[in-house]
Amino acid sequence: MKYFALVFGILGLFVPLESEALSPGEGIVLDRNTGDYIITYANPAGRLIQSRFVPSTKIDPTLRTRFENQQGLIHYRYAIKNGSRGKQPLILLIFDPVSSIHSKAALPGTVQEFNQTAQQLANDQVRLAQYVNGASGATEAPNGWSCDISPNGITARSDFRIGCSFDDLDEEKRNGLQVGNTLSGFGFFSMDLPGIGIAQLYGFGDRGPGFEDEGPNGDISNQLEVLQKNDYVPRNAALPTIAVPVPFDAAVLLDRIRAHIATWPGKQLLDSAYAAQLDRYLAAAADAYRLNNTKAGREHIESLRKLLEHEHRFLDHDDEDNDDTPEHKVATRLTIDRLAARVLDFDLRYVLKRMEKEHEHDHGGGDKRRER
Repeated sequence: MKYFALVFGILGLFVPLESEALSPGEGIVLDRNTGDYIITYANPAGRLIQSRFVPSTKIDPTLRTRFENQQGLIHYRYAIKNGSRGKQPLILLIFDPVSSIHSKAALPGTVQEFNQTAQQLANDQVRLAQYVNGASGATEAPNGWSCDISPNGITARSDFRIGCSFDDLDEEKRNGLQVGNTLSGFGFFSMDLPGIGIAQLYGFGDRGPGFEDEGPNGDISNQLEVLQKNDYVPRNAALPTIAVPVPFDAAVLLDRIRAHIATWPGKQLLDSAYAAQLDRYLAAAADAYRLNNTKAGREHIESLRKLLEHEHRFLDHDDEDNDDTPEHKVATRLTIDRLAARVLDFDLRYVLKRMEKEHEHDHGGGDKRRER
């Protein structure tokens, strides 16, 4: 299996190393000259042994997100760059959680189903690869890379985790996305609208430090586990997050958008005062649509979009990797992160477009014009 399978199950939220009861001389210390961790542990005989752990965070990653409405399906596309300050090739990109993925074939429903079927197919490498990838065509990846899909929970139809990794890792060649290079071509489709999530990016570090004897045990082992769980560089990403109600209901969808945006101030994506302004317009628009006052609902949304445009220009355009023009990079005030503004503007435009479509359908014109 690929590198994604090796790190599946050891991922978690960042938790700093805490001081725990250790045997005398045991500990994990950062070597500031190399950026590696020196692990000192006692073997069963009580002799202290040292091992070096090379983290996967010696990269300088940039993540670019594009999202486009293609007749009701949202096409999510991503490009990654390993900047000049990196010291490792970039070999793994994980999106977690992803609320839904559109696929022509059935995706695994639960972790148990995924593991059980994968075990049954273990001797059939072709079918196993197809199953691990969820379904043929469910994800897009550039040459030399593959993207795996796995369910993220116990409950059926829970969120998904997508891991995109370099196919043929070689310890001697240290291959992958080299420092200074950019790679595009990652993507998938979803029926859910974008929100802001976290992408986890990994460099070519230790895929498991080598230990003498049985390796660390007890408290030192627990500290190492925490270190491994946080062994990635996080970056904000636009990910499928907000489910579109079926049948379509603009008020319900706006309520869901509001609930997601309410999490942004805590993620330093949105100033709290500016968040209150946005929320007032969103609430007013939702209430207007609940009262079937589509004209007022549209006006509130357009006013909200003007607020966003005042902070960041050209929100309906993708940000290019090499675009350093001031209007794409600098807000008039530090009120809202640019990616967050792009996501919100896209979601609002989706509501307006769907309401136009619903109006055309109600007046008998639904078959004459198609959403673009």
